[in-house]
Amino acid sequence: MTDPQRATAPETAATEGASRPSAANRHYDSGPGRTYASFGVARALRQIRHAIRRRFFEPPDYQLLIDHLREAEARMTKALGRPVSDLDVLEIGPGQDLARAIFFGRSNRVTAFDHDVIAIGLDPGRYRQMLARNGLARCLKSAANEVLIGHYARARYVRLLGLSSLPQPKFLEGDICSDAPPEKAFDLAMTWSAFEHFADPAQALKNILVSLRPGGLFYVSIHLWTCNNGHHDIRSFTGQADVLPLWAHLRRSTQHLVRPSAYLNRWRL
Repeated sequence: MTDPQRATAPETAATEGASRPSAANRHYDSGPGRTYASFGVARALRQIRHAIRRRFFEPPDYQLLIDHLREAEARMTKALGRPVSDLDVLEIGPGQDLARAIFFGRSNRVTAFDHDVIAIGLDPGRYRQMLARNGLARCLKSAANEVLIGHYARARYVRLLGLSSLPQPKFLEGDICSDAPPEKAFDLAMTWSAFEHFADPAQALKNILVSLRPGGLFYVSIHLWTCNNGHHDIRSFTGQADVLPLWAHLRRSTQHLVRPSAYLNRWRL
């Protein structure tokens, strides 16, 4: 990972891995705006089975995540020239677990901007919205994950952070490529393993930058297309990575074995 670099206002942080989109910018799957669960109920069920294993046999290492986020926070502090505290923060693509929104919500006002409706707990209203906006598979996966591991995982994470209650982010739904956040409303914007899913990265970047106040910072961490699991085949994230050859998506002889579970723009170095 590289240290964030200062730039003109609004300022941007360097990407982890100094990532750039390929010149061709060809898309790996059918249609932008897709998520892991929008590729069907079968793949959502695979993730639910994985959630059961995580709950009872392989609990996630939250301390490792916290250590990583503290390192990122130190980089942001250096780039901003002030502590990451009492700031208006925008996270694009936080996902259902909200791990980073919770971490930075300890001492900031966080807005979570996502294509999917995000629900904390089993709020019937939010799940109705999720069903209408994101479909049955996403709704099933999110509800099952909440019942099996969500509440338990959040409680453990909050304890490790030394918090007495769960920070509550504000939610915005939209497509960052076409739905710009409020202009000049944030001191810090961030994405974690989300930029590689944007259909129009250049427009997404423009929309993010206009949301920053002068002197603001954009921090981005990217899951590169060229890494071994850059194909986002759900088996690589649910305990079955060994069924795929190494870098299968980059080798013509093995590309047919890969079943990506998310829309990808093939972002690479």
